[in-house]
Order: sequence, then structure tokens, then C-alpha cells
Amino acid sequence: MNEESLGPVDWYGPDAATFGDRVAAARDHAGMTQAQLARRLGVKLSTLRSWEDDLSEPRANRLSMMAGILNVSIMWLLTGEGDGL
Repeated sequence: MNEESLGPVDWYGPDAATFGDRVAAARDHAGMTQAQLARRLGVKLSTLRSWEDDLSEPRANRLSMMAGILNVSIMWLLTGEGDGL
């Protein structure tokens, strides 16, 4: 994909995606707001935002829960490889 083809809503690109980008993309794909996902994971909204902004990463237990809720693999969340969107 070249840069000319990227429109304003095409912020997610598999090659350049970070962990936070994949979390946000999977959450959007699942039709959930940040608040809804945070509630389901039992974390504060600010915590989820810090994950999506790549300021921090969840512990293994939350990562596992998130993968299940968003229906993607843990490996995809971490690396972009495996079962994702």
C-alpha cells in the first residue's frame, strides 16, 4: 500500500501497526468503545487508553482476556502475526 492510497480513516496498516494500533483496530472491529472494553477487562479507561497509545502494555492475564474478548490471538496482538482481523 502506498502513501497516496491512505485516506484519513485508514490509520491502521498491518506493516506499521503497533500493539496499541492492533488493540484499537480489533476493538473497533468488535464494535466496542474503549469504555466497554475496559469494563469487560476490569481495568480503568485510562489504563486501556495507555495500552492503545503504546504508553504501557497489559500483563499476561489481561492480554489473554483481551484476545478472547476481541476474538484475535495473543500472538497477533503482540506481533501482528497469527489470527487477527
